Amino acid sequence: NLKKDSIYLPIRAFILIYIVLVVIGYVALILPGAATRPLTDMETLFTTISAVTLTGLQVCDFAGIFTAQGQIIVLALIQLGAITAVSFSLYFGWLLGRASLFTDSEDLLNPGIKPFNAWLKIFKQTCIYLFVFELACSGILYAFWNGDITFTTSQKLHYAFFHGVSVFCHSGFSNLEGNFSNPHVSHSYLLLLAVTGVIVLGSIGYAATFDLISIKRLRERMLNP
Repeated sequence: NLKKDSIYLPIRAFILIYIVLVVIGYVALILPGAATRPLTDMETLFTTISAVTLTGLQVCDFAGIFTAQGQIIVLALIQLGAITAVSFSLYFGWLLGRASLFTDSEDLLNPGIKPFNAWLKIFKQTCIYLFVFELACSGILYAFWNGDITFTTSQKLHYAFFHGVSVFCHSGFSNLEGNFSNPHVSHSYLLLLAVTGVIVLGSIGYAATFDLISIKRLRERMLNP
């Protein structure tokens, strides 16, 4: 029964969290100030689901219609959707006995740990992993805004942070008019290379990234090449 609960309860929780995020996101996006014009129900629902599930499909001009407030709401949905997806995928990896692939934590490697405690530890690790790498990617993108890009410092920070999160999570959303075909950035090759690097870094995934940066794993590889 414990094994069944370990499998089915997280699946129910996973579905429930997505439903709650969609409801909260929908309500947040219909609030005044989220868009330059009233959004239709379909536009609001579609955008919310697309952000939470990291799909990136859009039925309206995201950069042109959504205000800074609306973009922050969508970015929060992307972030929460990514945390949910990564943490639960790692949890199921833990259930399959693959925790050693993504952690050095003695607690998670202990077969006697309770499922909820295991998920909680994995959730914390996921948050740290995403926040650290997204901030690093945002800094990289900001550093590669060159003098030809005619944005103010605050605009560069805004765009760099949004894309640091959005691109790393592979959400498909961009708050640049025309996406990266925008004439301000389409010929900024260093910036585009930096964005490409963030895409690759995000696609590697948690387990592979952990294996690359874990001090313990690096020491093991040096001792046993």
